[in-house]
Amino acid sequence: MPVWGLVQGKAVNFDAVLNKDWNGLKIDGLYAIEIGNPDYTGTILSKDKNKFVSVMLPCTIAVYEKSDGTICFSRLRTERLGQVWCGTIEDVMGTLVSRDVARIVTGN
Repeated sequence: MPVWGLVQGKAVNFDAVLNKDWNGLKIDGLYAIEIGNPDYTGTILSKDKNKFVSVMLPCTIAVYEKSDGTICFSRLRTERLGQVWCGTIEDVMGTLVSRDVARIVTGN
């Protein structure tokens, strides 16, 4: 599998961002982990016609704890996005990125 890494070097902790005493709003146990692969990103963004996809890069995985204590995660379904576009975006996001992120999340 190609090399993936943390984009920011650490997870974004929503506790620090959202818990600002905004009308009693309290969000705990919610993190966004941004991961990227320079080979895939470079392949997609090297073409002007694909640069609009940059808003969806890097890949973000959310990890959160529900009020019942269950730990969950969510991620963008890049295989679905790949089906929307053809060419390089479909090849990279729809197949390669989707496969790799599924492996990262499941540990396989």
